[in-house]
Amino acid sequence: MPSPERTQHPTKRPPTVPAFVLGELRRLIAVGELVPGQPLRQEDLAERLGVSRVPVLEAHNTLESEGMSCTSRITATG
Repeated sequence: MPSPERTQHPTKRPPTVPAFVLGELRRLIAVGELVPGQPLRQEDLAERLGVSRVPVLEAHNTLESEGMSCTSRITATG
């Protein structure tokens, strides 16, 4: 008896780490877990998402170029 043909389903590739982080940050913004003006630290986001700081920085740069985020540095003078 011939073997039944296998139906090949396209496999969905997992996103790259930067794509995952970007998607998660967009989701967190959309659901209100990240709000305008909220200070964010790369280290905290990286730990929360279980990734290194580099993909967080890349995702932030993308969001910044889209106008969804901005970088603000506060310096103190003594």
